[in-house]
Amino acid sequence: MGLGAYSVVRYADDVGDQRINLGVLVWHPVDGYRCRLSPAVDRVQAIDPRITVQPLKRQLEEIRETVTHAPAGEKDLLIDLGKNFRHGLVISSPYPAKISSVDETLERLYDLLVSPVPEIRRASSQRVFANRLQRTIEASLEGWPRGRVQNIGTKNVKGIPVNVGIRTQLSQTGRAALWHPLSLQSEAKPEAHLVSAKSIILDIFKSHEIEHYKRDIQYVAVQAPRAKSASKFGEVISCLKHAADSVFVATDDITLVDRVQRGLRALENGAERSMRAHG
Repeated sequence: MGLGAYSVVRYADDVGDQRINLGVLVWHPVDGYRCRLSPAVDRVQAIDPRITVQPLKRQLEEIRETVTHAPAGEKDLLIDLGKNFRHGLVISSPYPAKISSVDETLERLYDLLVSPVPEIRRASSQRVFANRLQRTIEASLEGWPRGRVQNIGTKNVKGIPVNVGIRTQLSQTGRAALWHPLSLQSEAKPEAHLVSAKSIILDIFKSHEIEHYKRDIQYVAVQAPRAKSASKFGEVISCLKHAADSVFVATDDITLVDRVQRGLRALENGAERSMRAHG
């Protein structure tokens, strides 16, 4: 049995004090390095919906290549990697470990720290809700023959990635609205709900800086949290209302349809008032 070491690869959101483990790196003084990384990288969006997954996948692949081709005698590699990956994608400082079989140790640590059950790739509640919101908007727009919907996605504004949202327009000349989905279903910590709300608020403020969208109405569609995690829900809604033109709370599919149609009618009426004011 040799004295080796292991490090944990994780994605960390220091602001929200949340992290999710993505893999394990193991070193044995004779057998060298092994790594196992989760294929479900997109689950980081459960704690930071704005993150772009592809650059993260490239970083993980670089780590895999580095570790796979490292000679066994390069015992300080885990320390060096820990110094290079300290924000966002983080590699922990190495933990000493007595290792008889490097492969068995890798599998045991992976099962313990990353995936205690066989992995089932599930989209986060945020992504599920965002998709449901877009489908609901598309179905509701059948009442507006000239209505259009487009998921704008992420834009870079002065170096900051901004999720502009889902854009609806009822006619080519009418005013448009940007919808920002926010699901609070899967997060148990009420404090994290405020962090997520602040991310949406930042998206709203930064989207005003984009010329093409600066006059758009800003809507936030919120999937309410579970009752046991709702202690700060009123505070979340209050914060959102300071940034958005309207905040719609949905508890199920029926209320989501109602809120979407209410927002579309408000958009239509607002555009009509605007045309009368300038006519």
